[in-house]
Parts: sequence; structure tokens; C-alpha cells
Amino acid sequence: MEKELYKLTNPQKSIWYTENFFENSNINNICTSGIIYENINIEALKKALFILVQDNDSFRIKLTLKNDTPMQYISDFAPFDIETIYVNSIEDFKNIEQKMVNEKFNIFNSSLFKFKIAIFPDNSAGVILNIHHIIADSWSLGLTIQKIVQIYHSIKKGEKISTQGSSYIDYIKKEQEYKQSSKYIDDKSYWNKAFDSIPEIATIPSINDKKGMSSSYNANRSIFNIEPMLLNKIRIFCKENHLSFFNFFISIFAIYINRVSNVDDFVIGSTILNRTSITDKLSTGMFVNTVPIRFNFINNTSFDSFAKTVSKNVIGILRHQKYSYNSILEDIRSKYSNAPNLYNIMFSYQLTKAYDKSIGNYKTYWGFNNCSANDIAVHIYDINDTGTMEFNYDYLTSKYSKQEIFDIHKRIIHIISQIVENYNIDLKDIDIVTIEEKNKILYDFNNTSTEYPKNKTIVELFEEQVIQTPDNIAIVFEDQKLTYKELNEKANSLAHFLRFEKNITRNEFVGIMVNRSLEMIISILAVLKSGAAYIPIDPTYPKDRIDYMLKNSNAKILLTQNNLNNKINFNNIIFVDLSNNDIYNTFKSNNLEHINKSNDTSYVIFTSGSTGNPKGVVLNHKALSNLTNYCNHYIEYLKTPSNMAIVSITTVSFDIFIFET
Repeated sequence: MEKELYKLTNPQKSIWYTENFFENSNINNICTSGIIYENINIEALKKALFILVQDNDSFRIKLTLKNDTPMQYISDFAPFDIETIYVNSIEDFKNIEQKMVNEKFNIFNSSLFKFKIAIFPDNSAGVILNIHHIIADSWSLGLTIQKIVQIYHSIKKGEKISTQGSSYIDYIKKEQEYKQSSKYIDDKSYWNKAFDSIPEIATIPSINDKKGMSSSYNANRSIFNIEPMLLNKIRIFCKENHLSFFNFFISIFAIYINRVSNVDDFVIGSTILNRTSITDKLSTGMFVNTVPIRFNFINNTSFDSFAKTVSKNVIGILRHQKYSYNSILEDIRSKYSNAPNLYNIMFSYQLTKAYDKSIGNYKTYWGFNNCSANDIAVHIYDINDTGTMEFNYDYLTSKYSKQEIFDIHKRIIHIISQIVENYNIDLKDIDIVTIEEKNKILYDFNNTSTEYPKNKTIVELFEEQVIQTPDNIAIVFEDQKLTYKELNEKANSLAHFLRFEKNITRNEFVGIMVNRSLEMIISILAVLKSGAAYIPIDPTYPKDRIDYMLKNSNAKILLTQNNLNNKINFNNIIFVDLSNNDIYNTFKSNNLEHINKSNDTSYVIFTSGSTGNPKGVVLNHKALSNLTNYCNHYIEYLKTPSNMAIVSITTVSFDIFIFET
């Protein structure tokens, strides 16, 4: 007889869309396992699995296509294969679990679950379930292990077996009724009002952001536990401030995201149980809904006030949780056709209590499929009712490193620690960097002090380099080049000319206006060797600016090239043509007597003048020596070879030109 077909529920549709987007992947596999700590009866355990599947029809859901639309039907129960394997350790057991969760299901007309039983050396047993997300959610996983243990013990005791719960068909019908109700219209109105505008998508930045977008869904999971003392403080804080753990933790993460992303209006996605009755909570199947929680930050408020605003917002969301996220997106895209997904960060606080000590000694685990549809998903839970709190961070490996996730968690804990110690702390006063990070930023990164020859001028340092590498190439321009010895001799000749022919003395100003050439470097060194200070002038400057710079500095001499003379209107200046070889052939080429002190002026850089006339900034020889020392350390830091060349690309009147030179 042909089976009755049912449409997918809204929670199932969200899984279906993900299935199609990440085609041929295991992204929708979810996995749970449970270990029963007693001498196991294998046949009774297998029978318990059969009864579970027989009595909970969500396990028997199968998918088919009708007119290219996915539909579902409930297949009849039939015994299925359950492989029994023998393992030596919990590590072996977890390895098998990982292999199972990586196995892909045939999505159509096939079973969407698979069980395995593992027997340990002491004859205790573990059950592993790999199941497709379209027929189960995380609540179902904890419930399944609980039901298996309960049925197993009833079989052993010969008791009547009752699995409770209801048919998933009941939920399908309830959803159809909901879509025809006034409640549906009210919920639709609520969400349309909540997203009458589109917030910016926030993210937690990473080093890999600069590499661009990645289509990879490969993910890792990092697990952390909160220290008992801190957890107790959180409990006290939440009790005294009438906050749920969910609202406390999501407020913490929102604060962190706000600060690191610099976005004040954004959304975090969160899972809502979507089981509104006791019967729903005792039923397996895919019920869970995703809701977009919108945050608007006003930083001059206290954490207590902020968290209570979040709590009030969440209460509204819970009242309207049945309206699906897909419907919210459809409504938004009817107004904004290019609207993207509202978030790429997920947060969930799992209320699942998978452990019930009254039915036996067992433990539940949740597996991870190493996939993620979001940049990062944070899950907080205590599934075995141990009184601890576990943080699971599922993160895209293409975006985050394990160290980055470790650092994020440390900052989250640091934020929590500040809040539970100071209930009235303002958001703006919360530090997001840890004490260790702050020390590194303030002291380690800023530990830039180093010894350098404060009392030596740049001329002395250059002449020492000439002695060390006289025959090395110092500068190249087009097909011309000079060694250190040749450069030094030419600069000396020009310096002799300036000091003894033109009577230039200490701290006087000499303008240099030349096109890019060997003479540009020769003239800079020559002015410094003469004892004067140089003024670099870009030949492309307007005439008025050039005249202003020369007049303002009271420069007496301008070193230039004949073809640039027409750029000057200023009359009180002596022009020196740097292409005149008589200077280099006539005047001595030996080093001059050093007449400068470290506090003497070395050069002047004029500002752009965007707020008035250009202003000359005076730099002394000590500052220039310091810059040179910094350049040397920079080169050492980059581990560059000694024959490295620097390409000079900036204009002579820009301070970076000094760094290049």
C-alpha cells in the first residue's frame, strides 16, 4: 500500500536547505553515544534498539521527491542490522564514533540512522547512533540514550515497556494547524517589526580574514570547562539578578562580538527547543528552531541593565518561536531581495539532561561531524548532570586557528570574571583583553628601547659604512651606479664647495630640488657633511609653495638642475647646478672635519599646508641617527640578506624617503 506523504516541517526545511547547499557532505550528520556501565546482555540491548525504533516513528521517516519537492513518509518497522564490535578503550570507542559520523546517508528512500554496539573488555557496552539531522535534533540525542537504557532494563526485568512520547505525524499536523491560525499572523507581525531594517552582519575577526572568503565547511571543535569556583559565582549572580544562564552567557558573547567587530546592531543565531508540551519533550524528531536574536548596543549602560534588556527581548522571542527562521528570511527578502543570512555566529545553551540516575549507571556523549555552516558556533551544556559547565566551540578551520579559539575563550572568561566581581560594571569599562594580553601589548610589544650612537651624526655613521664596504654598490639610478667610496667622494667634493666656496655654516638651510637621480643622494649627504641642514623640495610643487618654503626657511642656496630654474620666483637665492662636473673635479674628495653636534638640525620637512600655510618640522641629527638605528633593527627583524636592495619610490619631501634612504 502506498504510504501517505507529508510536507517537511519548517525545522526540517532548514536542514533540507543546508543539505542542498553543502551537497554530498556529512554536514547534517549528528551523533550520540552512550556507555552502560554493567555486565551487558547483547541480545537484550539489540532488542531495546528495535523497540526504540518501532515505537518512535521519527526514526522511520524516509524522504522522497514528488514533483521535485521533498516529501516524507513513515516506513513500516523492520529489523535492521546492528554491528557489534569489540574495543579495548574509550579511545577506540570514540574513533569508531568519528568514523560513523563521517559516513554519508543516501537521502532518498533509505533509513536515515545507523546503530553500532561496542563491547569493552569488562563486558560493559557502548551504543553509537549516527542519524541525519532532518529526523532528529540534539534533544532527541539525549532522549534516545535515556530511552535505550530505560527499555534495556525493562527487558532484563521483564517489565512492561512504555516509551511514552508521540508520533512525529502529530507535530506535522500541529504545524499545519498553526499556519492557519491567528497565532501565526501575530508571530509574523512580531518578526516583521523586529526586522523592519537589516542589521550589519557581525563576525569575530581572525588572522585569516585577509585571505578572503572560503567556501569550505570543514570545522574543528575546542572544548573547555568552567572552573567550579567561577561557575558558582555565575550561579549566584544569575540568581540575585533574576537572569537565566542562557541570557547571561549570550549577553557575554554579544558584548565580546560588539567590541571586536565594532558593530552596534547585529544578530546572533540561537537554537530554540520548540517543544511546547510535555508530550513534545518526550518525543524524538526534528523540532528545534533557529531564531535570530538582535542586539542594539548603548555602551553607557551597566551589564545588569543590558542583560535584563536581552532577557526581555528573549521572552518576546520565546512567545513567537514557532515562526520559522526560513519564514523570517522570506519576509525580509520580499522587501530586500539581496538580503543575506542574518548571522554567521551561532550560540546555544543546551538544557538537555540526558542522564537520569534512577534508570541506571550510564553516560552520554555527543559526537562532532567536523563540519559547520557558520563561522563559529558556541554550545554550552552539562548533558550528564555533573554540575560542571562545558563550552564547545565549533569553528571553521579556514577562518580560525586553534590558538585563536583558545584566546577567544580566555577573553570570554575574563569578561565573566569582571562582571561577577562587579555587578554594576558599565559595558564601556569591561576589558576584553586578558591581563596577559594587556601586558604583552603594553610592555612586550612596546619594548622598543635599544642602545644607539646618540652622539654620532648621520655623517659619521655613513663614513664608517664607507670604510666597511667601500666597493659595494651604494646607489643605482637607471643604468648609473655608485659605490660607497664613489658616493662619499662626490658628496665630499660638493660639501667642500658649500663650506669653503659658499661659506655655509652649522644649522644654515640649503634647499634641494632635483628630479630623481644620483645627484639627489649626493646632495643630501653633501649638505649634511658641510654642517648645514637640507630642505627637500619636490620639483612638482606649485611655484608659490616652493617660494614659500625657501623664504620661510631663510635658505641661501638651492641645489638643483638647470632645467628646473624656471620653477622659482624667489630672487634671494643662489642656484647651484648639480650636474656641473667642475664641482666634483675641482674640490677635494676627502672627508671634512665634523662640525655638527647631535642636537644640530639635519633637515626640515614641510607639512602639506591643508589647514593653512605649510609648517616646517625640524629634525636633528640625534633623531636621524635613531631612525637609522630603527631601520637596521627592522632589517634584522625581517632577516634580510646583506645584499638586499631598497627600492626608493616616495617623493624626496616625504618622511618615508628618509627611511628608504
